Amino acid sequence: MPSHYITLENRIPITSLSDWRTIDPLWQLVEISPALQPCIFDMSNLTSLNPQAVIMLLMLCKKAKEKSCSNVIFDKLSPNVDGYLRRINFYDQDVAVSTGTPIEFNKNPHTRNLLELTKVSSMLQINQLGDWFYENFEHWFPDKSQSIYRQCSFEAINELCGNSVEHSSFEGSGEGYFVLQKYLDFAGKTNVIMSVGDYGIGIRNHMLRKYPDLESLDEAEILKQAISGKSGRLRNVGGRGLKSICNLTKEYGGYFVIRSGRGLLFMQNGSISKFTPFYPICGTQGVFCLKSPTKI
Repeated sequence: MPSHYITLENRIPITSLSDWRTIDPLWQLVEISPALQPCIFDMSNLTSLNPQAVIMLLMLCKKAKEKSCSNVIFDKLSPNVDGYLRRINFYDQDVAVSTGTPIEFNKNPHTRNLLELTKVSSMLQINQLGDWFYENFEHWFPDKSQSIYRQCSFEAINELCGNSVEHSSFEGSGEGYFVLQKYLDFAGKTNVIMSVGDYGIGIRNHMLRKYPDLESLDEAEILKQAISGKSGRLRNVGGRGLKSICNLTKEYGGYFVIRSGRGLLFMQNGSISKFTPFYPICGTQGVFCLKSPTKI
């Protein structure tokens, strides 16, 4: 993509971030932006955000800050978008600042509908998140008939969070970011959308340490190996997280999207769609949608 798409003041137009199949041009614009020069994200065409968009925006900001050595400047945000970013503590992550006027709003510290953008770098913090998940799963899916679904969902999300921390670094623990929101769909059914992301080594590099024979596979195919239950852990444990999420979407509905490097998989109703984006995004990002099960 020609560099003239970036203006003289290093301004990059941000549009929809929710469809992870179509965001490669934004990553390429950040890649070719001038080094050591503050990056401005023009947010005038961004009308709303959701958990998967938030995680991808955070990853973009990390890339831009890595290139410019300064926080990204968000310009021309709508009050709605700026308010949402402040509500989920986006600006606490030290990757971006806003030119918008701060919006006054009241936070409910006891809300069950939102887990603000949270950075986690240890298993102790994962366990604390797990306590929050477990308590709220009983609130979101209260029927006794949903107890197995609650337990399976809790275990799958807990392991997905653990993977993000444990698998994002070659040595020691990495760090992951999580955001979750509960919605009601048009039928009044509960939908819980959780997005997870890290800026680490990616699933391909993690898997090749243990399975060097996978070197010839493209990254989307390596992701399929991971969701089939193959674990990159050097110890003979693990491999349940991605596979259990895939099984949940098959049995009860919902969907799961995972992107790492040049690989992307979309899973829904037992089917898996594979994509090979052209831009290699750092780390791994995932979004998992739970729905009130119609099948128990």
